[in-house]
Amino acid sequence: MILIDPEGRSAPGAAVAHKVREATVRAQDGDHLAHAVRHLGYVEMAPLRTGLQVRLRPVLVSGAAAAQLFFSLADAKPNKVVIVRFDDDLDVWRHEICGHWRKAFDRIQRLVFGRENTPAYVANELGPNRLADPESGNLRALMDLWRFRGGRIDDSVIEAMHRLGVYDYSIVAEKAVRSDRMVFRHHGANIRVYDSKWKATAIGRDIEDQPDKVYAARVSANFRRCAIGRQPLFHRCEAIVKRDGKTTLQVAYRRLTLPWRTVNGATAVSTSSAVEQHIEIGG
Repeated sequence: MILIDPEGRSAPGAAVAHKVREATVRAQDGDHLAHAVRHLGYVEMAPLRTGLQVRLRPVLVSGAAAAQLFFSLADAKPNKVVIVRFDDDLDVWRHEICGHWRKAFDRIQRLVFGRENTPAYVANELGPNRLADPESGNLRALMDLWRFRGGRIDDSVIEAMHRLGVYDYSIVAEKAVRSDRMVFRHHGANIRVYDSKWKATAIGRDIEDQPDKVYAARVSANFRRCAIGRQPLFHRCEAIVKRDGKTTLQVAYRRLTLPWRTVNGATAVSTSSAVEQHIEIGG
């Protein structure tokens, strides 16, 4: 059994399940691989007696993961493929028997890339050396701060983030102790994805509780992967976000996501952005 992560890398399912098991309080029916697929954007490939099972959540499958999946299907050439996909509209797992792998290829392509009225979202992983690019602003200094403080966040870290000019471009979420909920604890004044009315009520909301559900799923997967992996994530993102019924937002930004430990021992995750493009459409 193999899992493909959002960057297109493959790993044994047992290794991913172990990492998720250690970092989560619970997983649906004890199925930690399902948790990785539903909440973290992984794609699972598991052998069947007569073919291959592919488990995925279409709204979270990245272009890199899809490409790796397509290469794997072409290499294996299974005569029978069963697709197990999470249906966001019905909040259930659905099974589809596709038969030949080429039919599965076409079906997965439609599920992942063929959704009408779905916001575009691309997140490309960047190497840590790219933090030195001028476009990254003070994100490199923030990474240095995280390393210097050993990943522990307190008032002095917040003050340093203010001095670096990144605090108002940052979001901080904290993971609940006895559940897998992650809630907003800070939403920077210069993060203008949604309007001021929503921002006024953001603190205390679950990170998935956003007006654009697809964008929310992608953002929350990034937070959760960082919390589980306990390692920084650095991406360049491009997205079209549905702000409301009249306005969409086209944004491009570099995003540094960092895992922290609070003074109370809780897990927190910050994501800080260096914005390259911000265009409102409509409204």
